[in-house]
Amino acid sequence: MARTQRQRDLFGRSMTWICGGALALNILLIVGLLVLLGINGLAYFWQKDLLEVRLEDGRVLLGEVHEVETYREDPTDLDAPLLERYRLRVGNRDLTGIDFVWVDEVDIVERSYPEQAVVLERLEWGNFYGYMKELVRGDEVLASGPQEVWEALVPLQEAKEDLRERIEDLEKGEIGDVNYELERLRLAERRLELDDPPPAEREARMAEIAAQRAELEEEFARLSERLFAMRDELEHEELVMAAASGEEKRIAVGSIVRYLRPNRMGAIGTTGLYLSRIWEFVADDPRESNTEGGIFPAIFGTVMMVFLMSFAVVPFGVLAALYLREYAKEGLIVRMVRIAVNNLAGVPSIVFG
Repeated sequence: MARTQRQRDLFGRSMTWICGGALALNILLIVGLLVLLGINGLAYFWQKDLLEVRLEDGRVLLGEVHEVETYREDPTDLDAPLLERYRLRVGNRDLTGIDFVWVDEVDIVERSYPEQAVVLERLEWGNFYGYMKELVRGDEVLASGPQEVWEALVPLQEAKEDLRERIEDLEKGEIGDVNYELERLRLAERRLELDDPPPAEREARMAEIAAQRAELEEEFARLSERLFAMRDELEHEELVMAAASGEEKRIAVGSIVRYLRPNRMGAIGTTGLYLSRIWEFVADDPRESNTEGGIFPAIFGTVMMVFLMSFAVVPFGVLAALYLREYAKEGLIVRMVRIAVNNLAGVPSIVFG
């Protein structure tokens, strides 16, 4: 009997160590995965300097170096010197149709880091890399020259950010409420059709619904007109930018999320920008077809799903525990679990006795 008990204790301790080792291994793998994601993912938010290169074919490119690759002209000749090529993020997708381009070092004739080079983060079309030329309102020139445009853009950009917030509040607030009431009337009309009341009652209720709908549609038209006016105001001023190739592009100031001169930013400014981008990623809504902006809706949805699943699963877990404790017969699996639980120091074995 004592020998059997010792064997059970040895088996229980072995299972406990195996479970503990598996748990420790899983925790180690999770921590390693988080560290790997942090190293590779968080580096994306660090602003790189803007490099301008002039190539042998006469092209001029401006962008951020995202990757450096070494190669040999003849891969089979191991004695050949190693050459480098750069993967530049040149942006300006609305002009060139591409975001990245590879540049061989041997093709570079001249390189520089111009202080006046600017990065524009936009609501659409990704980043724009170039130089500020003019700030205009229709045919009126508000500012001309890189420094004058930069100084004039500061208060204007703040006003545009405030206007974007007011547009969002209008769309999600008053216009959203009107749409909700219109949908409620549509459902009421459909319910009336299904109920099929007497003709007199049906006519009276339909007239009431029609009157309410007419009032709401009038309110919707008024709000829509106000919304269109605000959107026109948002796009009224334009920033004239010159790409490194010399091609000009007019960009609505209201579509600019952030504008930077990376080559003039110090360590403190770059660090502040880095932290603000991380916060934007966590707390803002996505934009540009979910390729830019933040992931707050995804985080919120995941957390809510976990809470809802927990509320749904806990009652079933309690019922399963009661069944195993009071009604289930003790088979091999239950006996193994009982032994393992009893050998965990300080862990009560209420469920399995």
